Amino acid sequence: MCTKLADDLVNQLKSLPCFEAVIDISAIEEGHSHHSFIVQTSSATFIAKYFESSRVTAKSESTVTIEAAQRNLAPRVHYVCDKWLISEFINASSLSQVAMSVEDKIKVVTQLLVRCHQLTSKVTRLDLTEIVHNIIQSHYFSVQQQQYITALLPKLPLFELQSKLVLCHGDANFSNTLWSEKPMLIDFECVSMADREFDLAMFIAINRLSENEIDNTIKHYQTNANGLIVIDKSLVTRYLNWCYLINGLWYYERSCAMQDDNLRSLAFYQLNRYDEISEDVKSAVIQMR
Repeated sequence: MCTKLADDLVNQLKSLPCFEAVIDISAIEEGHSHHSFIVQTSSATFIAKYFESSRVTAKSESTVTIEAAQRNLAPRVHYVCDKWLISEFINASSLSQVAMSVEDKIKVVTQLLVRCHQLTSKVTRLDLTEIVHNIIQSHYFSVQQQQYITALLPKLPLFELQSKLVLCHGDANFSNTLWSEKPMLIDFECVSMADREFDLAMFIAINRLSENEIDNTIKHYQTNANGLIVIDKSLVTRYLNWCYLINGLWYYERSCAMQDDNLRSLAFYQLNRYDEISEDVKSAVIQMR
């Protein structure tokens, strides 16, 4: 984040009516999408997230975060406006930082996703093609890359969304799970109404789980749902095509914008996984080099 932007955002935070006696404001460097800060006041500590994108997306995230907090699924919300979402600071590690087996992490997150899928906030329906188009509008994609991706989309699996859709988190990364006495989800910026199989596919893709862990993910989700939900494995597998492609393109754009080699590696991991399961004769990895 450039110094001028950081100073401007800090000044905005100081002027918000929800804070009294601000002691310190520090930027959180780990995030790759929105600017976030830790705000320490004389009485409490908060996480402040700045919205710089679509108002529709910001409103959806705020609405869902408030409901999730009311159900003890997310940290308590302190203040919301068009540009800011202020939540209580939870002194906890993300699940990605916890020494725990992958299977135990799957158990934790699938339990949270079962609860997330019971939320009743109304948000927009999942549109996979729109997500891809929004990503590749970035100037970091060449005309040739945009043409390749646009021509690729009709070849991907098509879906008729089920009549009974659920509220999906859309980015259930281990780093978006707080590990504490009561595990919680954070960062609801990718929420949509979709098949629950999409959320499980994105969970598998974004956490780079192996093919062998697909069955474990489905098993633990169904167990956490008390056997009342049956997950369609073939639907999860079909959604994986889209999830690997979307993640690969998103990481690629962010790696270019931030000049980050680690993000570039993540991009090509996702694109390579897409190549492995897709039927396209052209390699996405080669096209995006």
